[in-house]
Amino acid sequence: MTPAAEAFNWEDYLTLATELSDQESADELSEAKARCSVSRCYYAAYWAARTYAEAEGCVVRNDPHTTVWKWFRNKGMAKGAIASDGDRLTGRRIWADYKPNPYGLPGKVRKSLDLARECVEMAKTIIGWVKDLPPPNREGAGQ
Repeated sequence: MTPAAEAFNWEDYLTLATELSDQESADELSEAKARCSVSRCYYAAYWAARTYAEAEGCVVRNDPHTTVWKWFRNKGMAKGAIASDGDRLTGRRIWADYKPNPYGLPGKVRKSLDLARECVEMAKTIIGWVKDLPPPNREGAGQ
C-alpha cells in the first residue's frame, strides 16, 4: 500500500462529489461543480481499487490508472466488472477534466449534473464491490 493511500481517506472524495452534484437548481458554478464531482468520483473509486490491487501484489509504476483497471480485468468475472465500470468512469473523468464544450446544447448544465449524479452512483458501486472482495492476500495466507 502506498503511503498516500494510508494518509488520506479517498472516500472523502465521494462525499465531496455527492455534495457538489446535489443541487436542485443551476447556478453560475453548476457546470464546474458537476465536473469536479465527476472527477472526484473517479478518484474515490480508483483509489479504492488501487489500494486493494496493490495489497494483492499488483505493481503500479508507469500508467498507474491503466495498470489498476487492467489488473482487475485479468482477475476474472467479478473483478472484471470492477474494471468495466472503472473504464466507464475513466471516460467520464476525461470528459470532465479535459473537454471544454461537452454538449454545446441548451441544458448542458443539467446534463452535466445528471452525469455527475450517475458517476456518484457508479463510484459507490465500484467501492462497494471492492469492499465485498475477499481480504487481500487471503489465498496467499493459506486460509
